Order: sequence, then C-alpha cells, then structure tokens
Amino acid sequence: MAAESRTKIVGQITGGPGGPVDINTAEFVNSVSPVYEETFVLANGDNIVLVAPGSKGVIIFFDAASVTNKKLKGVGGDTGLAIRKNGYHYIQFEDTPPASIIVNSSALDGVLLTRFKFI
Repeated sequence: MAAESRTKIVGQITGGPGGPVDINTAEFVNSVSPVYEETFVLANGDNIVLVAPGSKGVIIFFDAASVTNKKLKGVGGDTGLAIRKNGYHYIQFEDTPPASIIVNSSALDGVLLTRFKFI
C-alpha cells in the first residue's frame, strides 16, 4: 500500500477590528506521498535541495535556535523571498513539482540541522 500524507492548517487570528478570524484550510492530500526527509546543516549561500519525486509539497523545519537570515529562491541569481530564520514553512507545489528548491542562508548555520519533509 502506498503511503499517504494529509496536511491541514488550523488556527485563529484574534484582536483585529472585525473580531476573531478562524483559519481552517481544506485538507491537502497526496495519496502517493514519497515519505522522504532530507536533513542537513545549511551552508553559507545557496543550498540546493532536490525535490523527492511524487512530492506535492514540503515542510521546511529550521532549528528554533537559528539566527542566520534565509531566503527561498527559484533559481540561482534570483533575489529570493526573505523567510523566517527559525520555525517552519509549509509550501505546496503545482501538479508537476520543481526538480529542486534553493534556500539561501546568510552564513553557515553552525551545527543546527534543517529538515525538509516532502509530502
């Protein structure tokens, strides 16, 4: 039997002028999930991460103690999008996933591991 991944985001925004706003996304299902995880220390500069075949998305987990600035990039030379330096990021791919993604780090991330969980 093939592995299946099910991902959903649930939360709430409070204190806004219109009152609380619930966040409850539809469940994102991949019935042929690759069940693949890549873990390594980010080097200074562009870090190319190969996307697992069959992936429909990735959750990137940066170590909570990380202090290096990070950008998510499409291709080398792209200026990228600054993303939170610690914590996690959830990204869904189009039907045909990219061959790789690039995470640029402003410095070597020491001994702190970054995990890429392909779903």
